[in-house]
Amino acid sequence: MYPGQKSFDEKYALVSKALDYIESGEDTSLEELSDLLHISSRHLRRLFTEYLGATPIHVLNSRRLHLAKKFLLETNRPITEIAFAVGFNSLRRFNEAFKDLYQINPSTMRKEDKSFSRNDNDLKFELHVRRPYDWDYVIHYLDKHLSFGVEVVKDGTYSRYLLNEEGELGLIAVSFDSKREVILLEMTNLALTDVKIQLPRIKRLLDVDHNPSFIPTNKMKERSLRVVSHFDSYEIAVSIILGQLVSTKQAKKKFEELVRAFGNKVENNLNNDEVILFPYPDVLMNAEIEKIGVTKVKTHAIRDLSKKIVEKEIELSYLKDIEQTKKKLLEIKGIGKWSAELMAMRCLGDVNAFADTDLFIKRAIDRKLVNQREWDGVRSYLCHHIWRDLGERLSK
Repeated sequence: MYPGQKSFDEKYALVSKALDYIESGEDTSLEELSDLLHISSRHLRRLFTEYLGATPIHVLNSRRLHLAKKFLLETNRPITEIAFAVGFNSLRRFNEAFKDLYQINPSTMRKEDKSFSRNDNDLKFELHVRRPYDWDYVIHYLDKHLSFGVEVVKDGTYSRYLLNEEGELGLIAVSFDSKREVILLEMTNLALTDVKIQLPRIKRLLDVDHNPSFIPTNKMKERSLRVVSHFDSYEIAVSIILGQLVSTKQAKKKFEELVRAFGNKVENNLNNDEVILFPYPDVLMNAEIEKIGVTKVKTHAIRDLSKKIVEKEIELSYLKDIEQTKKKLLEIKGIGKWSAELMAMRCLGDVNAFADTDLFIKRAIDRKLVNQREWDGVRSYLCHHIWRDLGERLSK
C-alpha cells in the first residue's frame, strides 16, 4: 500500500456509495444523501468534483434525464407524466434541463425516433448487457431458487409479482432476445414511478452492469457468468437459512410451506397464477415457524434476523457496509459462514463473497481444480463458475 492509499480508498468508497444511492431510483436530496453517508454536503460536493468532475446535483439530474430519455423513447406515456416520474417538479424545468443535455427538446426527440413501436397500455423496455452473457444459466438459477408465491419461470421467461404504489398487484416479465443479446422487460399494471424503482432492482438481480473483463480468464464461457442477486433481500436471506444442510428440492418445499402458512394471499386479476406475498419481518419475528417442521436452530435464526431487521439493527442492503453487516449476521445463532457468505453474495452485492464451506466449492479447492487467488476480488463469480461448470464432476 502506497502512502495515502487508505485515504484514497475511503474517499473513493464514499463516492461509489453515493452513486449507488443515486442509481437506486429513490428520490434523494443532497442533504439526505450527505446524512446517509455521515458526511457534510460540502464535503460530498468536494468529493464529487474531485473524482467525477461534477457536483452531486449535476450527476443526479443527469441520471434523471437519462431515465427520462428511456421512458420517452420506449413508452407512449405523456411527457408531463415522465417529467414528474423521474423527479422534476416543473415541466418547464424538465424541458430546459433535457434540452441542455441532449440539445433537443423532448417532444422533438420522440417525433424523430422511429426505433420503437409504442402502445399506450404497455411498458416495455430493453436492457443492454456486456457480452458474453449466459442467459441460460441465469434463468436456470432463478428457476432453481424461485421464491414461491411471487416468482414464476416458464418458457424462458422469469416473472415477478409485486404491489404497485397504489397497493395493487403488478407484474414484471423478463426474457432474453438471443439474436440481439438484449434483456426484454414487460411491466403490467405499474406506473412510471414504480418503474423508476424496479428497473435498478431488475438490473441488480440479473447482474446487468457487470463487466466481464474483470474476470481473470480469457475463456468466453467463464466471462459469460453472472451472479444472480435478489429482488427482495429479506426473502432471499430466509430462503438461505431454510436451505442449510438440505437439498435444494427440500429447501424449496419448506419455503413454500412457510409462505403458505404465514404469507398474504393476493387476488390475481392479471392471469391464473396463484400469488402469495412473502411474510414481512414483523410477522416472522413472532411466528410459530417450528409448526411447519423447521428445526429449532433455523426457527431461531429466522426469528432473530427478522427482529433485527424490524429494529433496524441489520439492513440487508447493498448500500450498507458489507463487513459490518456480515459481522452482525454471524452473531445470530443459526447463521454460520456458509449462510453469511451467500447472504453477502446475493443480498449485499459482495462480488468477493466466497462460500468456501460449500461442499462443491470445498471439493474444487481440495482437488486443485481452481485457483482462488486468481479470482481474488471477484470470488463470487468463481463460486458460480464451480457450480455451473464443475458441478457434475464434483458430485461424484
